[in-house]
Amino acid sequence: MCKRTSGRPTPLFWTRVVLKLTPLCVLPGRPVSSSCPVQISPPTVVVRFGDPLRIICSSTSDQIESIGLESRYGGEKTEGVSSVVLDITSVEHWEVLVICFLNRVKVDQCSENFPVTVYKAPDRVSISQPSLTAPLVEGETYSLKCDVVNVAPVQNLSVHWYKGEKILRTERFHGSSKPPVNATSVFNLTAQREDDQTRIRCEAQLDLDTVPSLPAIKSESRAVIVQSWLDLFWCFYKHTKIRFFKSICRLSRRVLMCGRCCLTPSA
Repeated sequence: MCKRTSGRPTPLFWTRVVLKLTPLCVLPGRPVSSSCPVQISPPTVVVRFGDPLRIICSSTSDQIESIGLESRYGGEKTEGVSSVVLDITSVEHWEVLVICFLNRVKVDQCSENFPVTVYKAPDRVSISQPSLTAPLVEGETYSLKCDVVNVAPVQNLSVHWYKGEKILRTERFHGSSKPPVNATSVFNLTAQREDDQTRIRCEAQLDLDTVPSLPAIKSESRAVIVQSWLDLFWCFYKHTKIRFFKSICRLSRRVLMCGRCCLTPSA
């Protein structure tokens, strides 16, 4: 039946337009809450690239309808129990996030995100000193490089420089890269007389709280030879067999011939 407005009936087609513009009634859903009474085991998830991984999510709530785990490798869901287990056969991605969600009686669904740290030990750690072809001269400063090849994650990497068993320097790296990268630590060594015949090496260590037994990867040990300027002048004099003042112009070239290698690989 048409209603009258100002004494005139409303046309039927206007009524149909009004009905089409009326929004449908949407039933209230179950939004995700910002806090959630769930926890996972292990509390901090760390796994080596390519290894299997098991994660358990549980809740102490007494109103559980269902609980589940989701990841890029699939998910698991259980009903009426307080925990769920997700088994991943092999972790083959560098960025992994696990989501634990909980449905409770008459309570909004909630969830928590748990990042997974995927690590890889370096392929190789080595000391390089391409500019050094002569003995270390007492009082001079030399730059030594420790090259760490193909390591992840770089933000968990520390490089330690050793002279014998004494730590000379520690460098901790920063960044946000997940896949493996190459890293270089530079150590400036000022040659001292007491450094002669000592050995220097560097070690790369991934600092992962849940993997305390992860071994450091060591470079080869290098022997340090330190000579004073007096030693080099005497060596120069013996090799030339002529007066020092007549050969001063050839000093730099002759010194290299006299000296032993300042850093030589260990046997």
